Amino acid sequence: MSSPAYNFYPLVRPCRCVNACPHIGGASIKALANDASAYHRVCREFDQRYARLSSQFDQILDRANKLEDEVARLKAELRHERRRRFRRSADTPKPDAQPLQEEVAKRPPGGVPGHRGVCRPIPNDAECSINVSAPTSCPHCNARAAAYPSRCPDHHLQEDLYNGRCRVTCYIHFWSRCTGCRRWLKGVGPDELPGFQLGPQIRALVIYLRQQIGVSVDHVVDLLKECHGFEISAATIINIERHTARLAEPLAQDIQRRLPAVEVLHADETHWRIDGQRAYLWTHVTGDLAHFKVDPTRGGEVSRTILGPDFDGVLVTDCYAGYNQHVASGKQKCMAHLRRTAIDWASSLDDLSNQETNVLQTRSFLNRVRRFAEDAMRLDQQDPHRQKQKRKNKLRKELAGLIDEPLTRSHDKAYQLQQRLVVYQQDWLTFLKAEGIPATNNLAERALRPLVVIRKMTLGHKSWRGASSFGILQTLIQTARRQGRHVLRMLEAVISKPPSAAYRYLYGQPESG
Repeated sequence: MSSPAYNFYPLVRPCRCVNACPHIGGASIKALANDASAYHRVCREFDQRYARLSSQFDQILDRANKLEDEVARLKAELRHERRRRFRRSADTPKPDAQPLQEEVAKRPPGGVPGHRGVCRPIPNDAECSINVSAPTSCPHCNARAAAYPSRCPDHHLQEDLYNGRCRVTCYIHFWSRCTGCRRWLKGVGPDELPGFQLGPQIRALVIYLRQQIGVSVDHVVDLLKECHGFEISAATIINIERHTARLAEPLAQDIQRRLPAVEVLHADETHWRIDGQRAYLWTHVTGDLAHFKVDPTRGGEVSRTILGPDFDGVLVTDCYAGYNQHVASGKQKCMAHLRRTAIDWASSLDDLSNQETNVLQTRSFLNRVRRFAEDAMRLDQQDPHRQKQKRKNKLRKELAGLIDEPLTRSHDKAYQLQQRLVVYQQDWLTFLKAEGIPATNNLAERALRPLVVIRKMTLGHKSWRGASSFGILQTLIQTARRQGRHVLRMLEAVISKPPSAAYRYLYGQPESG
């Protein structure tokens, strides 16, 4: 827009007051025209700036609308996926509206009336046979047992993996009878599971694929069929997990009883899903022990119940308030979490103008917190004593300076992080008091990482019984790995051997006989 031209009416005779007109306060007509031109120039600049900001606002508004549409679409897809995985089909006729828990509670156990039962077919022949001699003593009353060769032997067919392929073994049991309690007795053959058609090796492999590798049930079925020629159903896999969890429960309880006696313990939690409802997976780990439990709440009472009232070690956690009431000889807050929080909050200030004083002070404080956490994480316990002591004193001074920094609520993120430093000021430098105490909670986070991957692939569990079995089996497997034990052999020992043998194998004691 060009500046307007101001034309004056022609005068018959020149006016003597052109340079000082009394009608406009003694101002000059020329000066008035110059002021009007300057005003229009400023208006033109404001119009251009307004048009530019309007265009940017329209672009931002269009992007916001697109993002809202995308969020709505993703939420709809997520609802559909959860409904497909965890809810019954819409085509299935529903009874009267009632809660799912009441419906499950009222449903009688067993198969659905009218449905034909399906079981695993019994093999027609066996590739090898093993004679199992009759017991000579009664396991119930320790009395002598007399052999009865005249009684027809009992045959037990068992399928298992041998050298990577399926093999059927026939165990021939000979009978004896106790002279005291008069019970009929028969022995147990090598690698035999009395009353089960599947052997310990295939069961251990199924648990390993499901719990350690994170393979889905359908993929386990395909893998066993394609690689080993072993046909198995999805329901059988679920039953194997439940049965193995029942056998491993005493071991998991023993691991939990050992946790209060450790010197340094790491704890963490992450969200889980049970039939589409939110739950939480708790973990407590050390260098050689690991314990996992799925619980419906995130309250600190869950962790305190696991540790018991006798825990007297150092507890390494993040800044979650649920750990505040834990009784411990010392607590160490994770420096990696502190560093990550400072970096994330500093990056949120990138879109703000650096000309604002609060923004500059907030960014400077967050950078100081980040450097403090990095210095703590780099502290090497193997440094010479003088150098190590010098770095320790430097860390203490840095923490005191961060706490004493004059900040107000107007600094927002910096003020929040400073309050966190103040609340846990006794728990940031606990690792300086004794060797063996780490400055981070990476041990617990690394223990949770593979389980988080399983959660993302499976969306959790459909029942609490499955979640409980998952926690027990993960406790056993992760502890076996930390003890340096072969996981498959550990699972075979739990499935096929007495509990005492599984204890000895897990904790490294040599097995006898």
